[in-house]
Amino acid sequence: MPQEINEKKYNAMISALYTYARDTKTTISELSSSAQSVANVLGTDDDAIAKITADINTISDKYELAAAEAVRIASLMQQELEEAQRRERNAWDD
Repeated sequence: MPQEINEKKYNAMISALYTYARDTKTTISELSSSAQSVANVLGTDDDAIAKITADINTISDKYELAAAEAVRIASLMQQELEEAQRRERNAWDD
């Protein structure tokens, strides 16, 4: 028996994944901006700045990967949904 796809739930998940990716990128940008503000206050000669910058870059890279993975999954789900819709249209056409 073919698997039936709940379009409403698929669309909700796709939307949630894209929202997660967008919000994550916004947070990364805010984090980087905050780190820059700290660097401006402490001065670039402060030893803590290098550690803060390195830590933020490491964290940002991990979140960028998570955001990219969310977009990849959303794209795959969109393709799967479109394929299911195509199959359903073809079944009705036949």
